[in-house]
Amino acid sequence: MNDGRVSARSARCGRLLFALWTATVGVLSLLPQEALPHTFGIGDLVQHGAVYAAGGVCAAVAWRGWRGLTLALAAGAALGGLLELAQHEWVRGRFGEWADAGANAVGLLLGAIAFRLFTAWRRRRRGYSWGDPDNFTGL
Repeated sequence: MNDGRVSARSARCGRLLFALWTATVGVLSLLPQEALPHTFGIGDLVQHGAVYAAGGVCAAVAWRGWRGLTLALAAGAALGGLLELAQHEWVRGRFGEWADAGANAVGLLLGAIAFRLFTAWRRRRRGYSWGDPDNFTGL
């Protein structure tokens, strides 16, 4: 019976998705401007926030404990900052901006929070107790 916690299989899948997300963000961030896909007029900060929110969701699936999730989010935010610096120094047609790095960090956090709130709501609908620490996170 599923008691509302993240299974080991879900955590492995989440870690794989987080690794794929990291690689994809790294590659796309280091491409020259003319090689990037068209974004249909969506604002730059919204794009950053949305892409990094997906990483936050992957991290929340992968690490159910707060320590692991916090480390993953910090690593993702550091990656976002380093990629902005790399764009500024080495990528033709791209400019690193601190606002983008901030949007990256905010997106990660909001994605993880949204996933945690969704899973808490889902558990609540299924009758799991809010106060049970064994059911604090999960799918």
